[in-house]
Amino acid sequence: MCKGGEKSFVLRYWNEVEDNSMIYSCDMVRYNVEYRQDCIDELVHRFSDSRRLDVTIYPISFRSHKFRTLITIDVGGSTVSLGVGFNGDSRDDNLKGFIEFNPNKVFPEWLEEFYQLRLMCSSVSISRMDIAVDIPVNRKLVTLVKDNRIYKYEMHSIEDRTEYLGRRNAPGYVKLYNKKVESKLELDLTRLEITTEPDINKFCGHCPTVYVDGEYEQLAFSFENDKELTQNDRVLCDMLGEFDVEKRKEYLKMLTYRKRKKLEPYVMPNKRLEINVNAVYKIINNIKELYKC
Repeated sequence: MCKGGEKSFVLRYWNEVEDNSMIYSCDMVRYNVEYRQDCIDELVHRFSDSRRLDVTIYPISFRSHKFRTLITIDVGGSTVSLGVGFNGDSRDDNLKGFIEFNPNKVFPEWLEEFYQLRLMCSSVSISRMDIAVDIPVNRKLVTLVKDNRIYKYEMHSIEDRTEYLGRRNAPGYVKLYNKKVESKLELDLTRLEITTEPDINKFCGHCPTVYVDGEYEQLAFSFENDKELTQNDRVLCDMLGEFDVEKRKEYLKMLTYRKRKKLEPYVMPNKRLEINVNAVYKIINNIKELYKC
């Protein structure tokens, strides 16, 4: 149980890969599909059945370049989204659609129906997917380095803060946040999410630079027991730790040279996070294999 009697949860994974205490998984995938003309009636019947209390069908949309019918399926604590019929410029667009879900949350429960839907499609391809890298350290120990992508920073507390790179729902979008807080976990866990195409080379191009303060086993700041630091030094370290790396550099430059050199080891990230490309390759292939079944 968490503090205050709150219920704690355990994360679910599907076909995850573990390496160096980190867990790699697919946290979202969006398939572009083209439904078979001879299966449209079967598709409609499947989800319009009044016994399907897990299904919601939204009003038909006639807006240009939008999907005509949107269907959601409740699976456990998550949702599968289906788009059927694209309001495009071609008659063939009527058969276009999408299937979007989080494999970690809907599999294996929804796996059989996914296979059945796959048989109703003449073509399936992956539009984008989110690779999740779970790092077993406190969020305050992990830092995302800015690059030429749009950068956004949200902070509720020193531990509950989120950093973003890129544009939402587009390849190259990155999110770094406190998974322990979001999912009410008992143990420290920081999640790095990277939106990518199903191509390992493109993933590597999207992969950001991330730093971790200290080794994975060190789950607290080393300055807490460092006798060389005064009480004022510790307060400064705590305050600087609330900012992103660029802001920390800016404030450190305002200090005297001696003070800056003394505090830098405690507030600046010192270990680059190494992403296991082979682990990511396995995750991508696992998702690709789904639509080949």
